[in-house]
Amino acid sequence: MTDNNTEKTTDGGQYTEVSDRSRRQFLKAGLATGAGAVALGSASLASGAKAEEICDGQETYEEVTVTEDVALIDNQWGDSEAPQCIWRNDDGSFGWDFTGQGGSINYPQLYIGDRPWGKSTNTPPFPTERRNIDELVMEIDTDINISGGEWNLAEEWWLLNEYPVENQPTANDYEVMLVLRGNEEHRSAWEWNQPWEEVGSDQFGNTIRFWANNDGGTGAPQLIYWVDGGMETGKVDLTVVMDDMDQRFNPSGDMIFTGVELGTEYQGYASGSITFNHFGLTVNGTTYTAGNGSASDDPTPTDPTPTDDPTPTDDPTPTDEPTPTDDPNDGGSQLLLEPSSSSIDAGDSVAVDVVLDQVPSGGLAGYELDISVSDSSVLQFPTGRGADPASFPYEFSDVSSASTTDDGSAVTIKASDAVDSYSGGETDVLLATLSLDGQSDGSADLSTSITTLQIDGAGTPIDASTPSTTISVGTDDPTGPTWPQGATDPDGDGLYEDLSGDGELNFPDVNVLFQNSESTSARNNAEYYDFDGDGSVGMQDVLALFEMV
Repeated sequence: MTDNNTEKTTDGGQYTEVSDRSRRQFLKAGLATGAGAVALGSASLASGAKAEEICDGQETYEEVTVTEDVALIDNQWGDSEAPQCIWRNDDGSFGWDFTGQGGSINYPQLYIGDRPWGKSTNTPPFPTERRNIDELVMEIDTDINISGGEWNLAEEWWLLNEYPVENQPTANDYEVMLVLRGNEEHRSAWEWNQPWEEVGSDQFGNTIRFWANNDGGTGAPQLIYWVDGGMETGKVDLTVVMDDMDQRFNPSGDMIFTGVELGTEYQGYASGSITFNHFGLTVNGTTYTAGNGSASDDPTPTDPTPTDDPTPTDDPTPTDEPTPTDDPNDGGSQLLLEPSSSSIDAGDSVAVDVVLDQVPSGGLAGYELDISVSDSSVLQFPTGRGADPASFPYEFSDVSSASTTDDGSAVTIKASDAVDSYSGGETDVLLATLSLDGQSDGSADLSTSITTLQIDGAGTPIDASTPSTTISVGTDDPTGPTWPQGATDPDGDGLYEDLSGDGELNFPDVNVLFQNSESTSARNNAEYYDFDGDGSVGMQDVLALFEMV
């Protein structure tokens, strides 16, 4: 037995805490330190190459060993024709990529412990009797880039009546799955089982719902749970699921808990990749990790807080300041259309984000907004069968709609925060992304009219101003990017390396692109910031600009 709250490293030693250890945090910190980071940053970027890769290894269930406790499996159990790879990078990150061919479900995955078919990483305490597990916390830091088809990121474990034996099938009594993230197609495929029953919240604030008792195709009942709102980074306490399962199905305490698996179920024409910067699993006080860093420096953030800060009981000041309860709207918000200006050619499309700059302390219940174009002969929302004038982020995708006027001059968007993602205080919340088509030379303003924008609870209206945005449409190339204001092209090559506008290329420019590489503003100006030459703007352009400094 190891001491409580020890952490095992990839080389078997004790874990040494280092701040900002995830890849994105490290890059951001390195950029902020200025010229002194160049040598270290260059080495870090070079280490991202693949150290080991296996593709299309279904026949032998080939594996890539990430650490002595964590392994990847190229699991193509449903569609062996789909190109699929698992890999480990030099910098410690790992993951998989795939291209769906329209077939059934595959599940590229990682695992720690045992699997019902005898595969094992030989990691104590797995396999073990169910009654022996008192603590089970999983932590992830991922980069997800998947489009099309149907897909999820799902953790699972198995409960068996006997210990698994190498290369021998085992009778499976329960397959228990927790969906951490899934696209809209995946969620809608199970609408027949709604409403999903809330089973409780874990210590990290995740709300867990029971989704389905399904036949998973393995001879075992497949019990599926869901994390409300989804998660790509953070911690989840798996004992909440274990406790609910105990209450619903009362499995025997001597059933065998095999281990923990985490993978991507995908089918149809889903295509993309998932990179793990960090994976951690804490079992009864011992943490097993893999990746190039830790996503959190505090494995038990809730334990010390009550005793460390008794100030609220000694200081009656909060009762003298009733403002938060008297004004849940916190003095007003802005409903922004971003970017604030843009230029496109006739025949091209432009994306505009609808953003609430700050959610009041009372939270966000939902909204209905009308966005109109001042001159539909210059700019229009798409119309007709199959038109898609607006898309909604995951948090609003369950209950949302968009409708366009016949002439394309206006769109009405409606959505509800049905999963309670926004309880108050959040900033720069994306409500929807609009799509508009350039029709002819000229310029047109976009303006917003609020029908409903409500705080949770009593439905109090949110007081929000609505700045407009201007879109210019013309056949001539624009003179430069519309974002960020003041950006320059120091070397005259058509790429605007100076994003901060100080006249030269330096680390602040890299920071600006790093912080906005996935924004609509950057995407609408991709031709000016395509430093890697792939026709789009993203993290590879940040790395390319970093190497130029």
